[in-house]
Amino acid sequence: MNYGLIKVGYPEASRQYDLCRDALRRGRRESHLRDLSRAYWHLKRGRQCIDVLAAIQQAGLNADKDPRLAISPAHMRKVRFDRGWTGNGNYSHLAIGSSWNFKLHFSLPENTFAWPGDAKGNREEKRIEAPVPKVPAFLLAKMRTPLSSMHILWEVEKWNEVPADPLLLRKLTDNLFVVLGQWELTPLEQALIRGK
Repeated sequence: MNYGLIKVGYPEASRQYDLCRDALRRGRRESHLRDLSRAYWHLKRGRQCIDVLAAIQQAGLNADKDPRLAISPAHMRKVRFDRGWTGNGNYSHLAIGSSWNFKLHFSLPENTFAWPGDAKGNREEKRIEAPVPKVPAFLLAKMRTPLSSMHILWEVEKWNEVPADPLLLRKLTDNLFVVLGQWELTPLEQALIRGK
């Protein structure tokens, strides 16, 4: 998956990181400097960042006119997407300890997509769900942070089918995430998801 990826070479990332840190040390308190500093810290270590909103827009819609990409907190079992009538939408997940309360975790602004409409041009609202990929042991063994602080982004051909090719992400800002890993789901992992 190459949608929305941001790559910066080590020399430039290191230079920008130093500039941000220097400004912060000199008393600058603008929040974007902290955000940039965190992003450049990851970039200078060879990681990539991803603009999730741009990735979702670039990936576009699948054959069913639903978003081709889904995003969810990594520890969740299911993600839900609610399509709004103004070209917007919300990704949410079932709140822990609840059987009916969904918690919003990522929103698409108005006019992100031109959802299909009826003959009069009225756009329909729609609710769809998909299973969330499980993070494999080889990635979990490297992580010191809890799974609940990470997200998974993956491509969805059909929203109710088992996913493939996910990215493990850590949130930096509302739409900017650092890529921690990528993998392909094995047949065993796919069977596990289908059984949940």
